Amino acid sequence: MDVMLLKALKSYFKAVQIKVSPEELELQLYSNPHTPSLFAISETLDFLGIDNVAAKVEIDQLDELPDHFIAFIDGDDGSPYFSHVHKKNDEVYLVNEKRRLEGGKFRQLWGGVILVAEQQGGREFHNTKSINISIALMVALLLILFWEKSHLLVFSCLALLGLYISMEIFATANNRSTNFGQKVCGSKDGDGCDKILRSEKYNLGSYTLNDALFAFLHSNLILLLLKQDLGWAHVISYALAMLTLTLTMGIQAFVLKTWCRLCLLSSGIILIQGILIFFLFWNNLDSQNFFVLPIISELGLLGVIFGISLIVVSDYRGTLKKKLSFDSFRDGSPQI
Repeated sequence: MDVMLLKALKSYFKAVQIKVSPEELELQLYSNPHTPSLFAISETLDFLGIDNVAAKVEIDQLDELPDHFIAFIDGDDGSPYFSHVHKKNDEVYLVNEKRRLEGGKFRQLWGGVILVAEQQGGREFHNTKSINISIALMVALLLILFWEKSHLLVFSCLALLGLYISMEIFATANNRSTNFGQKVCGSKDGDGCDKILRSEKYNLGSYTLNDALFAFLHSNLILLLLKQDLGWAHVISYALAMLTLTLTMGIQAFVLKTWCRLCLLSSGIILIQGILIFFLFWNNLDSQNFFVLPIISELGLLGVIFGISLIVVSDYRGTLKKKLSFDSFRDGSPQI
């Protein structure tokens, strides 16, 4: 059992990106007189400087737990042991055993005892002052650059508003909704925002539509700052965005049969930006140059910026989501 416990901890730490010396972990764990036990694990992690919470939760709280955790479960022979558990949709993976179980089957083997951990000294994410300063500096830069070009200033400010809405969507999806998010979505449990943002049908594989929203607005804004003007790349990207908005609204209306008001608000911002772009280009169509190679190069640059933005924001939010999940569990679960 000691070997299985060590393997489970190593696998779990790798999944949640906790850095620890395998040799030191093994030494401290095996030298603890209470090994194998939950107390021994917690004591070892405390010694190694790793925040951890051991708790007994209700079995029906499985859906509320972090995606990765250490669980105390019954083996096929009736002997209990510790296992690294990875939740994915309605299934549970016992990572070390390379075994997949339905949620109901896992609940039969599990008594509700778990342990979750987080590296101490991690990055501080909730720095509202830094965010406010960054927004103020960005607005000042836009005013300097586009003071005499009101249409570009409006487009840019809408992009900043859209980025803020994207952050609100992320907060709402992780039970950290602000007063603004609560007023838009409503505070009643089961509202459309919560249902849609937690639905697998509203994601793009490893990325969420909200990640794509942030990357889209950010990349188009960066391209505008680089060019100091709107171009064909903006026209084409916003035409594609309109088609995507139609698809997402169809999913909300006909598949999930509810509405996410924050999502609709972000869609409205993109719609207004798109109308602004199409109106400007239509009124100045005679003066627009349509050369294939420059347009392709602009689209290529926009694509590169979009790709980098998507990867960075998804990685950042993934790490932040783990921290928020740990904090929620630590603050809301009875520890043992």
